[in-house]
Amino acid sequence: MGEKRAYYIKSSEQESFVQLDLAGESWEHATVMTRSVQKIAAEVKALPEAELDEFLSWLAEYDLARPDRWDKEIEVDSQAGGRLSTVLDRVLADIKAGRTKPLDEVLHDA
Repeated sequence: MGEKRAYYIKSSEQESFVQLDLAGESWEHATVMTRSVQKIAAEVKALPEAELDEFLSWLAEYDLARPDRWDKEIEVDSQAGGRLSTVLDRVLADIKAGRTKPLDEVLHDA
């Protein structure tokens, strides 16, 4: 693995941290929360246990009511240049090279 460099990117809406392997082997990206989300996170962390449980239950129900959001994220990430394209390229290369087995074969061998 090559030397790593970190880059800090700031806009009026959010701050990001990008770590890049100079040999081009990998990169990592973590987004720092927006200020409004930071405030919400601080308030959530300060909740008493019972209220935290209540909030988390509500949040889970809210998230479950929006199932298509996750599907859309995966669809975008699966496109060329998306966040999954490197993984998908490796999978396709493994399939072409014969390093995989059909799923039904794996399931029947188990």
